[in-house]
Amino acid sequence: MRILTIVDLPWDTQLGAARIFMELSRAWAAAGHDVSHYCLGDVFPAATSSPPASAWRRLRFPAKAAAFVRNNATRFDVIDCIVGALPVAKKRLNFAGLLVARSIGSHRLYRDAAVARERVVFRGPIFDVAVLEEEFRAARIFAYPSLAMRGETFGLAPLEAMTHGCAVLVSDLGCFRDFILPNETGFVFEGGAPNPADSLVVAFRDALSDPVRLERIARAGQLKSEEFSRARVADKFLIDFEKLISDAERTNR
Repeated sequence: MRILTIVDLPWDTQLGAARIFMELSRAWAAAGHDVSHYCLGDVFPAATSSPPASAWRRLRFPAKAAAFVRNNATRFDVIDCIVGALPVAKKRLNFAGLLVARSIGSHRLYRDAAVARERVVFRGPIFDVAVLEEEFRAARIFAYPSLAMRGETFGLAPLEAMTHGCAVLVSDLGCFRDFILPNETGFVFEGGAPNPADSLVVAFRDALSDPVRLERIARAGQLKSEEFSRARVADKFLIDFEKLISDAERTNR
């Protein structure tokens, strides 16, 4: 297959969303597929450290990406893009192949923690992959207390922590159930409780109360995460792409 990935970010491993697409692209290429990418750097090659300039570039990117697709629509069978990078209908793009839009997630750093004072240390964003892996390995538990019933799509962050042998604590949102089984591959708190913060505290205390169980669950989580490795996920995407293209071809006959 001929696959085009589109991200409204620089093609840089230090940017989490871009890194996901880069790793998938490498896996697809290794499987023998023709993979290309179109990113912010293709439109604006010169780097900028100005927040206003960066925001303006991302606002301009979708129109540039749409123009690129229109001019190259017949070159690709699949276009896989991050949500928002190509907000245009297929018909307007003159693209007859498979168009996929996925959400990788947003990451924000909350710096205001006056109540916690020195009890909480904000490390800031970590862009070095090796350093991030060391943080996961050194941590006793990785808490991802999302309550976004309509915002979470999969839960990539806790899965990444599990990959590096870190026990995880999440809410009981349905998006985590594919890989986190309470007290077996991870810890879960009740997000729908009257006071979810209290539920989180109880789950934290329970998780940390038994170091032997904590280590066992961390190991089980790491094994479970192997089912969602980049290579396996990339293969599953390819199977889906091929099936959808085949179904479309049968429908159009």
